[in-house]
Amino acid sequence: MDTGTQWYRFVRDIPAELKELFRKASEGKLKLDIEYGALEHTLLRLDLISGRIASAIVLASLIIGSSIIVLSNTPPKWHEMPVIGLAGLFIAALMGLWLLTSFFHRRH
Repeated sequence: MDTGTQWYRFVRDIPAELKELFRKASEGKLKLDIEYGALEHTLLRLDLISGRIASAIVLASLIIGSSIIVLSNTPPKWHEMPVIGLAGLFIAALMGLWLLTSFFHRRH
């Protein structure tokens, strides 16, 4: 009996509900509130991945730029190698180690 009553109310109220829905949509006041539990976890993973990609791009550009400076043979030099290029390669090595350790640390 309850199910029949609920169906009757549902069918009876559909035209009014649809009218209200179309009115709000035409006025631009229609609001959808959707929540996905897994979406937040996905966004956190995406943020982590994008940070790693950005770090890898910076690391690659630092290696390439420092290598070009080393090959350019510009002063000041230390043991016949440009100091700025060596410093860049040293920073790139530290950054690469940090990136690898953060990758393996987060994975476990």
